[in-house]
Amino acid sequence: VRGWGFATLNPVSATVLADDNEFLGVVAEQLFDVAASAVRRHDPGALVFGQRFLGNDTPPPVLAAAGRHFDAISVQPSPFSFSDDGEAAASAANLARISALAGGRPVFVADQTTHFQVPPGQLGPSCWEDKAGKLHFCARNATGAGNLYRDYLAELRAEPSVIGYSHCQVRRCRTERAGSSA
Repeated sequence: VRGWGFATLNPVSATVLADDNEFLGVVAEQLFDVAASAVRRHDPGALVFGQRFLGNDTPPPVLAAAGRHFDAISVQPSPFSFSDDGEAAASAANLARISALAGGRPVFVADQTTHFQVPPGQLGPSCWEDKAGKLHFCARNATGAGNLYRDYLAELRAEPSVIGYSHCQVRRCRTERAGSSA
């Protein structure tokens, strides 16, 4: 392996990515087995949540390994902050997909919030507005953020695979227009 030049490897080819995902599943199987076994040995009555996964990029073999070793799958949804009800509904549907990939294990939303716009200069840019005026990753104001939060909780309550939710924070964000350097 030392003599082989990795410069000839295409890291974004479908074959390489599939091999990487399978390898990550093998690593996860070993890691999750050791971790879950240790928790169960020292605290037999504890629920094992394992690590927190990102909702948009965890490889299916890793989720499958998590489902074999954890009692519930802890997820930070993606996007972390929503701009509209469609994103909230899509996030809840994605949680059902994650549960299915993890062998039907329930899902716990470990960290989510909805940012909202404030006048420029008060906080760093967490959201942005495109040329058509659509905000991305935040609501127009605190009321809009509250409504999105309410609607997301309704989506989660309607999704049988979700067993809990932990709200991260109330967060305002400065808005930047596309193409600005502010």
